[in-house]
Amino acid sequence: MKHLPALILALMILSSYQVAGAAAQPLPLFEAEELEFSLCDSLMIFDGILVFSNPHAQNIRQAIYFPIPHDSIQLAPEQIQVKDTYNQQDPEYHSDESGLWFVLDMDAESVKEIRIRYQQKLKRKRARYILLTANTWPKALGYAAYTIHLPEAAAITHYPFAKEQIIHQEEASYRWEFYDYRPAEDFLIEWE
Repeated sequence: MKHLPALILALMILSSYQVAGAAAQPLPLFEAEELEFSLCDSLMIFDGILVFSNPHAQNIRQAIYFPIPHDSIQLAPEQIQVKDTYNQQDPEYHSDESGLWFVLDMDAESVKEIRIRYQQKLKRKRARYILLTANTWPKALGYAAYTIHLPEAAAITHYPFAKEQIIHQEEASYRWEFYDYRPAEDFLIEWE
């Protein structure tokens, strides 16, 4: 998975540097996400990079909740991994069937990439992912990219985003990119 270019990331952080007064507890900003969904008839493998920034002059330690949808068709997540891509010490985290909590430790005026990976068994050719929680953050995502990998013979019957917005399609892989993004609905894909 490609990492976001450092220049774009620096520009996003500078554009979001709006601290109004001295807050008692500074909070991180959710800047970007780059997510990949590898799908087959009975399994979804999720691999995502979440980018956070701390524009404040003090360090931050914040618990972050990452929901993972599951039901009778998309089973509970397995083999969950949470990694800090910038250093050797991975964040503390706790997971259960509904998702995971991880601790985001950030130095003052810094950026951090957290990589989350997991898999879910599928009972049908349908996968969901929760996007709407991104709207609970104070500002839109500066950048969001979503890539889907399907088996070669698969055909999408329900697209997670408008088909016209696909920016790259190669065989059974599809990619969408958005800037200044506030999701209007959660991710849902169905295929046959």
